[in-house]
Amino acid sequence: MSNKSILIAEDEAIVSLDLKMLLKNKNFIVSSVSTGEDLINQYILKKPDLIIADLKLNGKVSGLDALNEIRKLDSTPIIIISASLKSKLGKIATSLQYCDTLPKPFEQSDLLFLINKFFNSN
Repeated sequence: MSNKSILIAEDEAIVSLDLKMLLKNKNFIVSSVSTGEDLINQYILKKPDLIIADLKLNGKVSGLDALNEIRKLDSTPIIIISASLKSKLGKIATSLQYCDTLPKPFEQSDLLFLINKFFNSN
């Protein structure tokens, strides 16, 4: 059983629910948010072991801006899932340290591979 916690930041409800179910079934502790503001606040409050985030979130703070703020605090691993990865935002996102990207749509097995890569490297 895993004691690793994952914070999901996704504004598409169905994608967020699907991710939560997948990760809970793999025995991760999972929480989710849909805005950039909540991503920052929940990160500070919960200090998850990993963040899975979309670049575009609801609210005034984008996913990318929230991740940049979080990166200033520490080096928690980040997996960015986004349909925007081929754009300029994707290029900026890949410059974050301890960060990997996964374009939407993605295979669950690819996401689990990246999660295991981060958790097995510690």
